[in-house]
Amino acid sequence: MAKDFAFVDRFTPDKPFDLPENAFPPPEQIDTVPVSQADHVRATDPVIWLTYKDQSRCYPWWIADNYHMMNDVLAGDPVWVAF
Repeated sequence: MAKDFAFVDRFTPDKPFDLPENAFPPPEQIDTVPVSQADHVRATDPVIWLTYKDQSRCYPWWIADNYHMMNDVLAGDPVWVAF
């Protein structure tokens, strides 16, 4: 049985995803909290951990799993975490 790959034609290198511009809030609008205040995360929750220029951030797996990407700013630089 042949697979239908017609959907591939709508993806281009300059526009890989057909999403509205406001699909993901810019990093400066995302709330972050210190670990000591992260009462929405249990100590046993798996996380994605990122360290960049001596700053660290962890993203709870249960949040990351919903979006598969996170915009953030670390050490003044925008970063994009995707999996």
